[in-house]
Amino acid sequence: MSADNGIYTLITAAPDGSKEYRVAYGSAIENIYANQRFCMSGTWGPKWHPGLILDLDYAYMYFGQAPVFTNQQDAARYAQGFEDEYAKYGGTEYGTVTFDHSGVPFPEQNMVSSVWYP
Repeated sequence: MSADNGIYTLITAAPDGSKEYRVAYGSAIENIYANQRFCMSGTWGPKWHPGLILDLDYAYMYFGQAPVFTNQQDAARYAQGFEDEYAKYGGTEYGTVTFDHSGVPFPEQNMVSSVWYP
């Protein structure tokens, strides 16, 4: 049986133009893409895989309650701590994966029900 889970970091644009990093545990993460053309590993986003369409509803669902970091190092430390904790129970199937949508503002709750076309 597949666990289909991992520790995920979503990079989005902050209101001031810098980057925000949200870290969350989840499963079936491919749902953050409206067209779900997806294969898991490494870093994902339009720069590496043109044509991915971020579904803002699912992005908010997975990352809306996640802690927000303003630098990559703090987000990576948090993600590693999360991964270390899950390792005590057998780990996650996909490990730690990053989704880079640094050109997309993170949706506010009232902005959901739409998709972001790169």
